[in-house]
Amino acid sequence: MKKLACFVLTAVMAAAMALPAYAGRVETTGNGYTEYFDDGTYLEYNARGSEYTYHDSDGVYSWYDDDVTQSSVTKTNKNAKYAGSRITDCYWSYSNGNLIAKWDADYRSKATYTVILYHGGKKVTSKTSNGGSNVNFSQAVADRGQTGYYYFKVKAKWPGKYTDEDESSDYHVDGSKLNAIQNRHSGGGSSGSSSGSSSGSSSGGPGSTATGTWQQYGGIWRYLKSNGTFAANGWELINGKWYYFDAYGNMAANQWIVKADNPHIYYYVGPNGDMLTNQYIGQWYVNANGECYF
Repeated sequence: MKKLACFVLTAVMAAAMALPAYAGRVETTGNGYTEYFDDGTYLEYNARGSEYTYHDSDGVYSWYDDDVTQSSVTKTNKNAKYAGSRITDCYWSYSNGNLIAKWDADYRSKATYTVILYHGGKKVTSKTSNGGSNVNFSQAVADRGQTGYYYFKVKAKWPGKYTDEDESSDYHVDGSKLNAIQNRHSGGGSSGSSSGSSSGSSSGGPGSTATGTWQQYGGIWRYLKSNGTFAANGWELINGKWYYFDAYGNMAANQWIVKADNPHIYYYVGPNGDMLTNQYIGQWYVNANGECYF
């Protein structure tokens, strides 16, 4: 008889869970009450034994506590199903100038995610996603304007303060991908990592000229020539000063540049990008032509 009664009780409980009309309803009994929730779970309270029993699709949870109130018990145990939730995968997706961080997780839509972008081991920016599965970091990479290895970390928080975190593998952004990302996302504004600089700005550049335009991308200057192409892969005379640009069109600054046809001759470009002459750079002297012999 005990087995039969248990079977009948279980069937009744299952039927109660299946009835949406009971959602948000509390039914009193001679010994306590049963409370039904919107997600199909329900809580039973037996006053004689001070016993709470919570039912959901993952199992049945029971405990005894004379001091626990109904509201605190309900709130705590409605979230018990999120215990042990994990981020199961973090990975990159790239297509046509869009670089997107993606992840999979248990109860994915129920969590809040903080997604942090890193470049060269340093934090670039972070974004928050409620119940999402991806974040587009294209603008942040375009604003940073640097090639190299990027990765992201995801920190998840489920109801009930259950947490987990994971990180992606490194993704290499080479020159061609960086150019594609910047071309697609130029003018999108700062991601918070470039100290207020913006794409397409010509004011405050290292020099001015009527034959071209200085443009800034994430703190790195480029020079758009009058023919519509960026100066790249060598020296460019602009307004009477020499500037050096790498293969991706980024202006060099505060560094030595070796002469292409003589590895013993170097030039130095200062903080404004123009080649320095007739002065010492540390212990090394550059002559009137900007040459220093090593």
